[in-house]
Amino acid sequence: MGFFKKKAPAPTRDAAAQWRINRTRRQSFAPAYFAKQAFLFIGLTILVFFVDIALYIVFQFAIYNNHDYDGSPTSTTFEVTDNLSATEDESGATVYKLPDNTASWLDQQNAWAMLVGNDGEVLWSHNAPPEISNHTYTQNDIANAARTFYLENYPAFFGTNRDDGTVIVGYPTDEYVAFPINYMGNREFVAMIVLGVVLIYLDALIFFMVYSLSRRRMLKAITPAVEALDDLAHGVPTHMEMKGPLADIAESVNAASAIIQHKDEARKRWVSGVSHDVRTPLAISMGHAERIANATNAPAEVRKSGEVIVRQNERIRDLVEDLNIVSKLEYDSQPMNIETIQVVPFARGIVADYLNTGIDVQYDLEFFDTPTVQECVIQGDERLLRRAVRNLIDNAMRHNGEGCKIALSLDVEPSNMLALTVADNGRGCDTSRIGALMAQASTPDASYDAHGLGLTLVSRISIMHGGYVSFASEPKRGFTATMRIPIAMRQNDPPQAK
Repeated sequence: MGFFKKKAPAPTRDAAAQWRINRTRRQSFAPAYFAKQAFLFIGLTILVFFVDIALYIVFQFAIYNNHDYDGSPTSTTFEVTDNLSATEDESGATVYKLPDNTASWLDQQNAWAMLVGNDGEVLWSHNAPPEISNHTYTQNDIANAARTFYLENYPAFFGTNRDDGTVIVGYPTDEYVAFPINYMGNREFVAMIVLGVVLIYLDALIFFMVYSLSRRRMLKAITPAVEALDDLAHGVPTHMEMKGPLADIAESVNAASAIIQHKDEARKRWVSGVSHDVRTPLAISMGHAERIANATNAPAEVRKSGEVIVRQNERIRDLVEDLNIVSKLEYDSQPMNIETIQVVPFARGIVADYLNTGIDVQYDLEFFDTPTVQECVIQGDERLLRRAVRNLIDNAMRHNGEGCKIALSLDVEPSNMLALTVADNGRGCDTSRIGALMAQASTPDASYDAHGLGLTLVSRISIMHGGYVSFASEPKRGFTATMRIPIAMRQNDPPQAK
């Protein structure tokens, strides 16, 4: 009989989360979404259409108001056709006459006119070119010219409603362009091209403005969401109030913030509970180990084992304390007691504590300072800073069990920062580890390696005091950790005026 591993059930969502997901899916349903976008597109198209129509009317009005002549070629042809009169002279010959105002009208347009009789002869002309007026036309010539709108390469318009022939009004060859259905002046033709370009540009501008406004509206809407997510990334509780399509995002972010806040509170309570529960059995273990280590009637090997147990218990105690402090610093529940600290007595006191409590013989702890640091003063929490320095010294001892020299030194850097350095000449570490150590020290959520929680606590305390920590090391050449803290003032500096 075979055995099968049961598949773990997928994580379930609560009713509110599932309702938000279903609502978002309904809003993004393809037919409904495209119908909404289609209505928006139709509305935008109607807007563009009316804008184009209005611009075209304005354009036509401007064209006809700025002509240097009155009327169109067609109306001019009708005017000549209607006003050209025929009379007989004394000899009985037919004489044609055009009123002065109509003739002036033709001259203003740089146009010519002529009357072609039914037999093809030119009966009358006004300013017609010689190659036009001194020619006899057949019915076929007139028909072709009327169809192509050109007579001997001249744009020509043909009148009607005359029994004695056909009135033809022509214009210079560069004055009009023939369309399949009519003529258009060159200036009007160029203006129409310009109008077309302007309309295309205007339509594109309208679409661009609509797109820009839509994108700006979207960015404006998602900015609170980005800020809220950034707050969540930094562990800061957040709450969003949004309407419209992004309301579901706001509700999901609020729900995520509440869950994260609840989990953070649970983790903080767990750390506090563990720290409290470990203290009592640890104190009992240390008491028994100290009695074994100090028992004069016990064998040397047993006393040595007792000393090892004491040291390991002290290490566990420090680790629990570090964990508790880091947890409080992470949740900003560790109040800082800011006071003025004289850095030289502060550092000397830490070294004296180690020497007075009996540091192991394989370790040589020294203190160095410079004349520039003698009168330096910093502002900070002495208890936290002392903890950070002790962590650096303990870190040097812990990773050099065979013994080493440890130096605690103080100096003032040109940037007016106090450099508090703990350096040893022990085994050190590979230079490739320095970057990982810096990342671990500056990231509380990073996984801890052999250097443990202590360097993270040192970094957090340095940052809380406006400074930072850096590391340097090479294999078999020791390890150096430097805390840099801003100097508040020097005791021999003149007081600042208030």
